[in-house]
Amino acid sequence: MSAISFHRCELWDLACDKMADFCTAWRKGVRRKRNIPSDTHCYILPLLCECLPVYDEVCRRSINFLRTCVSHRSKVVRCVANYGIFVWTM
Repeated sequence: MSAISFHRCELWDLACDKMADFCTAWRKGVRRKRNIPSDTHCYILPLLCECLPVYDEVCRRSINFLRTCVSHRSKVVRCVANYGIFVWTM
């Protein structure tokens, strides 16, 4: 997905109801841009685009962001990241 930009998607709430709407809109846009019939199954679209499904891509970027924060050289950044993962989410 190098040509596609989801600005600050690593900070998005993955549990938000709007995420499903976003994924649907992305799939519709891909179908329109690539002139793919609207009844083409959504599981085939990432294969045709040679990319991850949009939700998986957002999750991948979120995990990479968290991994970077947890291993950051700043103790403050590491502390906040660990708190967010292990305390705030419980």
